[in-house]
Amino acid sequence: MKNSISFERVRAIAFGCIMFLSFVWITLLSVCVFILWDNLDRPERSFLAVVLLTNTVTVIMLLILLLRKFRVWLDAARCVLLLVIHIGSAGAFAYWSPEFGYTAESPEQEASCRMITLSVMITSWFVPALVLFYSGGLAFFAHRRSLLRTIQEAEEAEKVWAQEEAKDQYFSPLSPATTNWDRRASPLSPIAPAAMNWDRRATLLPSPATIGFPPEAVLYIQQHSRNSFKSIYRNSQLRTYAVPELQPVPPTPTSSRLSKPVPLRMSYHQSHMY
Repeated sequence: MKNSISFERVRAIAFGCIMFLSFVWITLLSVCVFILWDNLDRPERSFLAVVLLTNTVTVIMLLILLLRKFRVWLDAARCVLLLVIHIGSAGAFAYWSPEFGYTAESPEQEASCRMITLSVMITSWFVPALVLFYSGGLAFFAHRRSLLRTIQEAEEAEKVWAQEEAKDQYFSPLSPATTNWDRRASPLSPIAPAAMNWDRRATLLPSPATIGFPPEAVLYIQQHSRNSFKSIYRNSQLRTYAVPELQPVPPTPTSSRLSKPVPLRMSYHQSHMY
């Protein structure tokens, strides 16, 4: 079953938005980590590294999905994987963020570190939200696709069943009580209207059994049929066939010198007789 063009466009737009957001988020986190690396403690550095790795994997995975042929189960598996790693990293970062310690030399640096931590905790939920939105659309599309496939299979099965039933009815043997005209007048026959018109004309015409002749007409018909039969029989007895007479064949002359008979020239009529 072919995928709709609208779904392909929506899928490409959703993947493009997720990849763009992940790429921007990777860039900002890299700048913040580079600037505030000395002021962050070890747990905070570890969580930021995990967030960077998660967004990098997201960009690479979605790019591979866009380049490969679309398959529902493959997209569903990758979306589940992305949801697990994004929600897991964002939840762990939100849970451990209040316990982070900052080694800042001034209150301004500590405030900037806390602001960065809060922004990371909030924005880390954007990508999983987009992935979750796409997963819901993918589930709806898969359900609709399976429903349409079921409907198409049911329609095809019904068409095949109707064709087989029509063939069975058309080529089924005639029963003893069914006449040829009744068979031709079936709705599956292409000459059904002609057969129906013939039946209508047959009902309008009187049958020979229902026609009543006067006695004089019956007697005249009987006498005329007897006389005509006698004349035909008499003519057949008197008829002679002319048989062509066979001409006598003259004797074959012989030569005085030779004992062999002299060959005669056959006429055109005799040659054709042989």
